[in-house]
Amino acid sequence: MSGAWPGVRAAISAGDPARVATAVLALDEAGRREVARELPGHIADARQAVVERDRGGWSGSEDWIEPMRVAGAGVLGGAAAVATWLYRREFTRWWPARDLGPLLRVIAARPPQWQADLAVRLALRLRGTRTQARDDSVPLALELLRRTGAAPPDHDPLTTAWVSQPPPDLALDPLAWHLLPRLFEAEGVGRALSNDTADPPDWDRSRRTWLGALRAAVAVGTLAPEPLVDGCVRRFLRGGSATDLRFFVRLHELLVPARDRTGDHLQRPPTAPTASTAPTASAACAVPSSPRRAAESPLREPPAPPGNASATTCAYCPPPPARWPSWRCGRCGGRAG
Repeated sequence: MSGAWPGVRAAISAGDPARVATAVLALDEAGRREVARELPGHIADARQAVVERDRGGWSGSEDWIEPMRVAGAGVLGGAAAVATWLYRREFTRWWPARDLGPLLRVIAARPPQWQADLAVRLALRLRGTRTQARDDSVPLALELLRRTGAAPPDHDPLTTAWVSQPPPDLALDPLAWHLLPRLFEAEGVGRALSNDTADPPDWDRSRRTWLGALRAAVAVGTLAPEPLVDGCVRRFLRGGSATDLRFFVRLHELLVPARDRTGDHLQRPPTAPTASTAPTASAACAVPSSPRRAAESPLREPPAPPGNASATTCAYCPPPPARWPSWRCGRCGGRAG
């Protein structure tokens, strides 16, 4: 046996995920294989060592879990093995990790295709269970999808998990272009957002709400309102409980003035949309033309792009490393290429 495992084991015993990440990233291929062989058999010992160190104290009894997860994410070979390792039954805990940084560090050292594979696998593991609600399943899956640029799988719990988080900047979040059209199709979204309001409550004015974020995105031209309205209508035709439909009713009321609501669409029999009428996967994220922005946006037009900038970008566009393949600027319509 080489010296790889004793060093990693000592870092795990210290209960320090950052130290474990540093130790794992310093290993060569042989060292990673050695640690991968030893890790499964060390679960019981790691748990017992921390319990004895803290004399059974509740606050420290889970300190061994994150170091073990970080070690496995850094040394196990396949993405499938890592996805299984991260959420082993033995690693179930009451509180999520306070910092995903060490775990993301060791994952970032893997090849890009491997990282994308792991991101998709973790997204497909989402089930909306109580256990996942108290671990890091959702934030880790969403963060890896954003970092890798992998296309999010068509998985209802993923869409529900996305809207269960505070709304991101829809013009910059790479997941928005994939998941916004699924708001109206995924089961569970309406229930997750049933208490969402356009404006935050008086006692928490800093809170961001999904209705408020969508309203603001339409106002500045990031989103076209028509696909959102059509999505609401399709959701009405599918039917459902008041709880499931409340969010979509509120969104429809925000986007369609009362004088323009005829109610005719609510009297049509529910029929499946045809290929010619169904919106495309990115329809809800289509950027309106400049005249629409000029007519509806309360903001001024962005300044002209610098002389060395591409003609398809503006001063508000993020630098190329921050873009993703399907990226489109919400203000000027420029693409990443």
